[in-house]
Amino acid sequence: MKVMAGGVPAWEAHEMPLFGTDATEAELAADEVDRGIDSDDFTELFEEGAVIIDVRDQEEIDDSGLIENALHMPSGELSDDPEAFLDELPEDRAETIVIHCAAGVRARGAADDLADLGFEEIYYLDGRITVHEDGSFSF
Repeated sequence: MKVMAGGVPAWEAHEMPLFGTDATEAELAADEVDRGIDSDDFTELFEEGAVIIDVRDQEEIDDSGLIENALHMPSGELSDDPEAFLDELPEDRAETIVIHCAAGVRARGAADDLADLGFEEIYYLDGRITVHEDGSFSF
């Protein structure tokens, strides 16, 4: 898999084609839980104080910004060693956590990684998000 610095927003800005970037295109195994949420649910959970985790690469964060009060856990590092991030995660494994990347694909994998650690209320944004330098976001 090739990754373009700046992620999906940079790819789109260069008018490059996007194929299979929606996480919903992947089939769920019989024992998998669909943790995907849409932009309305994301906004609602954000406003309710859910822990927000951004799994984009550092270059993407540098190019756009980070949602105010969000945690940054790059997806590659998180998938390599999820337990390394336990100190940054809530002690209460029932606290609501919402993960996002640029388009939902990396966030889905990260949600599975954290669910495997026993986090119960874990969701990911199944869709695109644009994070602005001021910490705000849009869909």
